[in-house]
Amino acid sequence: MVPITSLIFRNSTLGVLLVVILTPIGTFVVSEKPVEAIAIVINTILVLFAHRNNLKEILKSENSRYNT
Repeated sequence: MVPITSLIFRNSTLGVLLVVILTPIGTFVVSEKPVEAIAIVINTILVLFAHRNNLKEILKSENSRYNT
């Protein structure tokens, strides 16, 4: 999944973060145990929080790429 998203966005960091964001959605759909889904959501929030500066930089560079 990660190589596919990385190829689509041409940015490995953005591809990985997309997979991190989509994982809780898949877990809610597939998992029969709500505790698993809640644990995945908490992990996703922690990962996004830890990479908030990277996300800001990506958004800045993506916006500048489309504005030129």
